[in-house]
Amino acid sequence: CVTLLNQLFEYTLIHLPNHLVSDDERISAKTKGKRMQSIVEYIDEHSSEKLLLADIAKYLNLDCHLNSFSIC
Repeated sequence: CVTLLNQLFEYTLIHLPNHLVSDDERISAKTKGKRMQSIVEYIDEHSSEKLLLADIAKYLNLDCHLNSFSIC
C-alpha cells in the first residue's frame, strides 16, 4: 500500500504542473472563487426566471462585454 502511495506521489510530482503560489495568485484565486460562488447562488435563486449575462454582471457590479466578465 505504501509503495502505491509513493508511486502516486512520484507521478503527481513529475506529470502535474507545480510551483510555489505567490500571495497575489492566492488572493486572486480566492477572489475568483468567491465571485463564482456568488454567480452560482444568483443563478440558483433566479432559476425560474429568464437569466441574462447582463443581469448577473449587474448583480456582481461587473461590466459585461462579448459574453465575458471584466471587473469594473
